[in-house]
Amino acid sequence: MELRMIKSSIVRRIIAILLTFCLITANYALTGISIAETVNDELQETISTKGSNIEFSAFFKGKGIITTRQKHLKIGEIANLCLEIKVNDKVALEDGIITMDNPNFSIKKDELVGNKYITEVNEETNQIKLSKISSNDEVSIEVPIEFKKQDKFPADYFEKETIITLEGKYENENQREKEYKGITSIKPRWSTDSDVNLSQSIEKFFNLGENGTLLQQKITTEVVENTLPRNREQIEVTVPTILDQKPNWAVVLIDGEKATGEEMQYDAETGVIKVASQNKQDEEGKMVWKSKPTEYTIIYNFPTNLALAPTPVTLKTASHTYLYSKETEITKEITEDVVVNPVGSLTTVKTTLYGDLYKGYLYHNEDRKIEYKEKNDIEVSYKEGVEKLEIKSNDMQNITYKQTQFNKEELS
Repeated sequence: MELRMIKSSIVRRIIAILLTFCLITANYALTGISIAETVNDELQETISTKGSNIEFSAFFKGKGIITTRQKHLKIGEIANLCLEIKVNDKVALEDGIITMDNPNFSIKKDELVGNKYITEVNEETNQIKLSKISSNDEVSIEVPIEFKKQDKFPADYFEKETIITLEGKYENENQREKEYKGITSIKPRWSTDSDVNLSQSIEKFFNLGENGTLLQQKITTEVVENTLPRNREQIEVTVPTILDQKPNWAVVLIDGEKATGEEMQYDAETGVIKVASQNKQDEEGKMVWKSKPTEYTIIYNFPTNLALAPTPVTLKTASHTYLYSKETEITKEITEDVVVNPVGSLTTVKTTLYGDLYKGYLYHNEDRKIEYKEKNDIEVSYKEGVEKLEIKSNDMQNITYKQTQFNKEELS
């Protein structure tokens, strides 16, 4: 009797353990499903990719047999986007067109030549026209894509979701023609390795008579090979001293525009000027991918005449640059001990010509005239020292050039 009770107790314990294990396993399986669904739900999973007769999907391949609709991809390298179409044994898909809505990538058309399932690739409309897909076929197409660089882009461009649509026609079992439309989405996240160069120099150093001494420092930051656009940037400049003298004031220019408000802050305790620049939206609400370095100009005014001889100056600058598609900042720091000689003048002029100027055009143009625009960016380092600015016509034959004059009251 006791032996039976012991055996019965052992059996009950084993059953309890098995039930507990099953519950834990079931809970784990449910949790796994929930996690997988959460990942998928980050994209538009409410839209349809299945019909009663056709299934359509788009994805990237991961490790092993894993597939994913969002993936980190490297700019400058080609990635493969997988498109799958499954047709059951009762229908055939005809006039199929796959459309990718405003993607952040372009299709490598030449690498799809010869694919028996593709009749045409339109790179401008991002469409792929398909040949007839017979019943019971499972078609898999790997589409090579690469990042599409835009001079102007929305803020989410590097990881934007792309809607992909398959449209076509098929006959059902009653031989009635029906339209099919399957919609899915992918989210390629583009990025690449990037670095920033930081440089600094002294552009001007001269006396202003009773108004002291002017020292002008130029700081340049540049994304190496312009691999990614800037999101925002901050530089920290330790204010230089000359013969133990500190400047009375400083003016900061960012790409030639005077820094105002929160763009410039000075900490008197540390003697550091902080300058912030931001990639701002244009009138279309888009960001700009600059092709040029960012230039910061800092103009210091010292109380006495110091530009009398070669003078030692210590320059110390740090930069913190945030690039699109990068989560962490790129920090650079540079400290230099330089000897500065008196150099420069109150004004600096940069001239840019807009228009084509070449001799052949004059020979073939009946009017023998060329219209062009000349832009003069005039930088005045100390406007109190300038009464007026004049742009005079050159003594060049057959060139009409109007004189332009600026009064110092018009300078900002």
